[in-house]
Amino acid sequence: MLLNILVLLIIGAVLISTVKNLFTHRDANDNSIGFLGKDSTVALRGFAIIMIAFSHICQYEKLLKEILIGGGITYTVLFSCGAIGVSVFFLLSGYGCYLSIQKAEKIGKWLFKHINKMLIHFIVVFIPVACIMAFVFRFDLEPVDYLINFVTLRLPGSTVWYFKIQILLYIILAISICISKKSAWLIVAALSLGYALIADFAIGLSDYWWKTSLCFTAGCFVAKYKDNVEKILKGNIRNLTFSVVGCLAYCVILKDSHYNFILQISAYMLLALSITMVWDWFVKGNIAFQRIGKYSLDIYLVHIGLVEGIFLMNLKFNRKITVFIIAVAIITVLCHQISEYISKKVQNCLFMK
Repeated sequence: MLLNILVLLIIGAVLISTVKNLFTHRDANDNSIGFLGKDSTVALRGFAIIMIAFSHICQYEKLLKEILIGGGITYTVLFSCGAIGVSVFFLLSGYGCYLSIQKAEKIGKWLFKHINKMLIHFIVVFIPVACIMAFVFRFDLEPVDYLINFVTLRLPGSTVWYFKIQILLYIILAISICISKKSAWLIVAALSLGYALIADFAIGLSDYWWKTSLCFTAGCFVAKYKDNVEKILKGNIRNLTFSVVGCLAYCVILKDSHYNFILQISAYMLLALSITMVWDWFVKGNIAFQRIGKYSLDIYLVHIGLVEGIFLMNLKFNRKITVFIIAVAIITVLCHQISEYISKKVQNCLFMK
């Protein structure tokens, strides 16, 4: 079965990168491969978006429990990878954004660039995805519904919740920096926790809207104390301890069927930290994952927009997987190139000196 092959290829790529990393001597002064260097974080984004895509496939194909190698256990792991992948995305985003905003001369300009880029990518992806859903899959929506989806940053059939929370976290970070640059990560923590409390207890939103909220804060914390964190994590015993903590956090997530606020929000933060640190310790860079990570935002938007339509088609599962991969790959590359071109043009027009 094709999905089994894909899962084995992903595992194989991780293992090969791990062996290569452990037996390769690297220059610690190279920022691309040092502690949480660019090669490592971009590759992890690539791995995370693949796991998120696997999770959404599991959502629409319940029979995978009988087809996957490992049966129900593998299915449970893959299905749970959706929220875990998002938690890693938020942590990496917090880490990268905290480092970049500290160097920004104007916070408003920094915030505009980040939100503008997100919105342009959404708009460019929305057009082909909406057309495919309307004319290929005959999605039952009126023209006005597509307009409402566009205005509310939704894709047909999906809330695209991650996209909206990411923008909210950009705003929270910018506000926090304006209040106190020195204590920004603490303010981010307070505001993110406040959002999560409101989302869960006041508004009653589903768990996925709030349970990964503190992962962005964790990324900001790691960025703030990067040197100290690196020193603390030196040594195999400490890294293995982090691995154990991650496993325990994952067990808590699986066992907590009532979605306890404190357990969920803490467990996802610890698990995202553990995955990130263990990845940086063992795997670091991987060319294939890095290339996928470069397109991670577009892959997220495209795949979540098409997954329902494709996997509800009356086709054999292997054909659905093939159509899904080809469609997502082609549309992602095209949309990414167009989005980046427009984004650069807009920024050059607005911020020309």
